[in-house]
Amino acid sequence: MDPEVEAKAREIELAARTQRQPLPRGVWIASFVVSIVCVIGLAIAWLQDRHTPADKTLGHKPPPHESGLWLGLLVGIGLGIAIGSVLAARRKAD
Repeated sequence: MDPEVEAKAREIELAARTQRQPLPRGVWIASFVVSIVCVIGLAIAWLQDRHTPADKTLGHKPPPHESGLWLGLLVGIGLGIAIGSVLAARRKAD
């Protein structure tokens, strides 16, 4: 086998190993703390607002215009595909 090809293969393998390192423990701890704070905030909001009477009754009909949910979903999917394609092409070029 050609020594140059073998050296390039070793470089590629080394780059693949060093490129994807596990996240530090501090990042996991910070994400856990943030999630706990968010859950506690939601629980407090729910507990304070649970006896508030509803503004709308169950018989209330929605307005005749659409909410734009489908348009938002389509735009989000389109942007996700476009951004993903650009990132994949960029990674492939590197």
